Amino acid sequence: MNSHLPKAPAPIRPFLKADAGIIGRYIQHIEFLQDLEQKLLPFLAPPLNKHCTIANYVNNTLVLHADAPAWASRIRYNTPGILHFLQNECGLAALRTIRIKVMPASIQHARLPDKSWKLDETTASLIRRSAATITDESLRHSLEKISGHFQNDA
Repeated sequence: MNSHLPKAPAPIRPFLKADAGIIGRYIQHIEFLQDLEQKLLPFLAPPLNKHCTIANYVNNTLVLHADAPAWASRIRYNTPGILHFLQNECGLAALRTIRIKVMPASIQHARLPDKSWKLDETTASLIRRSAATITDESLRHSLEKISGHFQNDA
């Protein structure tokens, strides 16, 4: 009697992971990087481990991202120890090079100003007078439009 009820959606990850094509390889590579990062971060002393992520591993080169130049310098200073740890404790015997790039953490976007800004009467008058002397029609129109913010909001 319940046969007409829809089944719960199946997760897509197992299907993609089983794919022998490029998607499957990407997922396996991403999981490899995630596992490697979970091993590396506890090895790094705090607070360094809060400012470092694994970006990629390709051609026997590990690429690390630091969120600021100062942290990148600290990671570079620790590169011999990191290389030794990854080669001996994480099974990356083929690892030869570690590259560090500065990649800032998510940048907080500046809040855009309120578009309902107003000009005081003096500023609007000055812009209007300046616009009257401009021969370029497009520029004059833009200045008149700007000076109109006082008129529209008053």
